[in-house]
Amino acid sequence: MSDTSKFEQLLDLLVNEDKDKAEELFHDIVVEKSKEIYQGLIESEEKKTKLKKQLKSQKKTKLKKQLTQKKKKTKLKKTLKTNQSRKSAEMQQI
Repeated sequence: MSDTSKFEQLLDLLVNEDKDKAEELFHDIVVEKSKEIYQGLIESEEKKTKLKKQLKSQKKTKLKKQLTQKKKKTKLKKTLKTNQSRKSAEMQQI
C-alpha cells in the first residue's frame, strides 16, 4: 500500500472516529518510515566505508609507486656517480 493511501485511510479512520484503528495504522506508518530511514543510513555508511577503503588502497598504491620511483632515481644517481668516478680515475691514469 502506498504512503498516500495509508494516510488517506488514516484520515478516514479519524473522520469516522475509529481511534484505536487510527492509532494502530499511525504506529505502522511511523515504524515503516523509521525502518526505511534506518536502512538508508546503514546503506549510506556502508558506501562511505567502501569508498574510504578504496581511497586508502589507492593511496597505498600511489605511495608504493612513488617510493619505487625514488629508489630507482637514487640507484641511477649512484650508478652515475660510480661511472663518473671510474671515468675520472681512468682519466687520471692516462
